[in-house]
Amino acid sequence: MIRNNKGYALIITCLLLPLVLLSIGLVSFGLLKTRHVQEMKSVCQVQYHSYFSGLKTEMDTIKLFGTTAMALYQAQMIMLPMIWMPPVLKAYRALFNFRKKMERLQDKLIALFNNVNRLRSIQTFASIQRALYSENKKIKNTLTHQSLASYTTDPKLQIKKRLNITFPPYAPHPQIELRQKFTTLIKSNIQPKSWIQVMSISRLSENFDCSATLVSKANGDLSISYSL
Repeated sequence: MIRNNKGYALIITCLLLPLVLLSIGLVSFGLLKTRHVQEMKSVCQVQYHSYFSGLKTEMDTIKLFGTTAMALYQAQMIMLPMIWMPPVLKAYRALFNFRKKMERLQDKLIALFNNVNRLRSIQTFASIQRALYSENKKIKNTLTHQSLASYTTDPKLQIKKRLNITFPPYAPHPQIELRQKFTTLIKSNIQPKSWIQVMSISRLSENFDCSATLVSKANGDLSISYSL
């Protein structure tokens, strides 16, 4: 009877062992993937913070121009009823010419910011790509990744004229949250090593995306919103 019990125990152990190994393999595999994704989320947040902090600074600069633009416009409107007076007319023209110069300066600054942001968006994506490559190397002994990353963004400042005048003030676009979004998509084909494949885990596909954008608050300030 004792021998039979030992035999049954051995049979049960042999039957359960593959299940136990499979469970351990699945848990290890899941933890490894989770760590990989969490690392990439952290990288995305750091890179996006740097990128959008720069955008916020540029937006604040354009906002300062807007304060000057409104002051000059209002000053010129005050002169308008007295424009028939030669001294006032002269001051009116001088102020208008100054506003045109300020508009050219503002346009050049916006164009400069847009060009800088185009380069910074490429640099941001390149940094995420480098981090992805580094993470894949860390786990290559367990998971072989073939990752393809892509991104979508419009690096231009998403701003809109508040008034259609010479040297206009600008404000964030009403749809800035949608239009300023920076999204990175990572598509990975995962080929586990042979010891995992034995446990019925073959080639897997995994998609991961992270994004961030600027959100306009009620007081007009901007904040960075992450989706990781």
